[in-house]
Amino acid sequence: MASSKTINQIQLLLAERFPQREKPRKIGGKPITFIPWYETIAIMNGCADGCYDYEIIEKGHSPISNKFEMTVRVTIHASDGTYYREGTGIEDSSTDNFGDYQSNAESMALRRALAKFNLGIYIYRKG
Repeated sequence: MASSKTINQIQLLLAERFPQREKPRKIGGKPITFIPWYETIAIMNGCADGCYDYEIIEKGHSPISNKFEMTVRVTIHASDGTYYREGTGIEDSSTDNFGDYQSNAESMALRRALAKFNLGIYIYRKG
């Protein structure tokens, strides 16, 4: 099933600000703002009418970085076609951050793939 919206319409909706979905956090003592993975899903359900797929393309420990790496693909089924973007995530296997290393890498990869559709891109911009 495809969304009733074109990919351009969906990307314009995803480019909007979602302050009610943002969360503050400190990393290395520095405050940041981010949109948690579960909020990105809620946003996608609204903006793309739930007409998208998500899959893990690749995962495992890298012999080069000695970290856990994951690649995911998000596919949007718009009224004018099917479009996908991929994102990568990486996490140290001995992380002491919130969550386990696989969940953290997946969350990062999902948010990066969705940023390529414009979701939350304003957070990454300075000023």
